[in-house]
Amino acid sequence: MKRSSTILICFALILLSLSPSQASSAPEPSRTPQHFIVLVDRSGSRSVQQLADMRIVLQRLVYQLSWGDQLRILEVMQSDRDRIREFARTMPTPESPGSPSRRDAIVSGNSKRALMRFGSIVSDTAGVREVRWTDLLATLRRAGDYVRGNPQQPTIIILSDMLHSTPELQFERIERIPAPSWLAVQKELGLLPSFGGVCIMALGVETGSTRAVRARRFWESYFQTTGASLHRDDYRAALVSGPIECRR
Repeated sequence: MKRSSTILICFALILLSLSPSQASSAPEPSRTPQHFIVLVDRSGSRSVQQLADMRIVLQRLVYQLSWGDQLRILEVMQSDRDRIREFARTMPTPESPGSPSRRDAIVSGNSKRALMRFGSIVSDTAGVREVRWTDLLATLRRAGDYVRGNPQQPTIIILSDMLHSTPELQFERIERIPAPSWLAVQKELGLLPSFGGVCIMALGVETGSTRAVRARRFWESYFQTTGASLHRDDYRAALVSGPIECRR
């Protein structure tokens, strides 16, 4: 059995074995529910290990969800006309705050299992070689639709090497990564999302090359232009070792 499959089975068994009282814990009185949007890049350039790492991030994020939290998972699009797979769940809010019932815990556990199943599907290796393009810009515009009008300040987690690839822009070639002036034009045309108050995490990014440096500079400018917050420590190749928390 492959290592990634073994990891998935182990995590699933742990979640399935949780009793209703363990599936979620009562929130702190002052806690504000969190909203996460996760973009999953499963293009052909992603290795089996990278896909397994993405699955681990999704699993850990699901485990840390608490009452009232919302998680939406989107598969990165191939184009702005692409039909993508996406799935969302909002953790229930106990009828009696501070005293969740057995029913509350069961509903919460079922929601987490549903998210886990979808996360395992969109991070699986099946069919990845058929994914030709990686349209991060179109997917971020889709994410912007969910951000707009949301009273919460969401966190967008991008599980990708951050190498946008379409017929128009191919970040695999350093000379095809746009300059900051391109972003100014896109903003003038209204083609950039509005991410004011949004915190960004990019995990699994490419590092260690001139191309990677140029790509990072582009995304730093992109998120600054869209009003989002991207801390330098939240743009990284390695997985997060502790709780998945964005640095605003």
